[in-house]
Amino acid sequence: MFRNIHKLETDLYVIRGLLQGDYEGLFKAASDPAIWAMHSEVDRYQASGFKMYFEKIFSLEAPMVVIDKSTSQIMGSSTFYDYDGKESKVLLGYSFLETKYWGGSSNLEIKRCLVNYALTLVKTVEFEISPKNLRSRRAAEKIGAVFDRVTEKSLPNGLKQERCVYKISHPMT
Repeated sequence: MFRNIHKLETDLYVIRGLLQGDYEGLFKAASDPAIWAMHSEVDRYQASGFKMYFEKIFSLEAPMVVIDKSTSQIMGSSTFYDYDGKESKVLLGYSFLETKYWGGSSNLEIKRCLVNYALTLVKTVEFEISPKNLRSRRAAEKIGAVFDRVTEKSLPNGLKQERCVYKISHPMT
């Protein structure tokens, strides 16, 4: 259902499907260690860590890049994944923005576009966030997502990792 996102737009940003050719531009945007400092995989700013991140999001249902219209440069990414038709929900995550876009209205504008689009297809959009990632948890709350529950996610290495689940079930204004 979410695989065919070609392009969404706001006044300042273009959000479109991720292409293999976006690797270098997205790596450049992701190369600041501050972006990943609170994430569970803090090495994503390095080539080896980023390669694993890129391969992971590329394998998901709807990976997207975010492009600044004023520069035509990739400034981050976000991904719809784990669509559940029975529960009418989708997860939105694997998101990051370059630090120069932090602290303003960029995240709100981008998430408003993505959440409102998703809510035309499902009843609920969820965000899974590491309990230690306070910056992302605050950002989710700032856009109107409400804490719902703590869950455990199985990792490829067999370990389990706690995730705080936030959800939005109404269009963002």
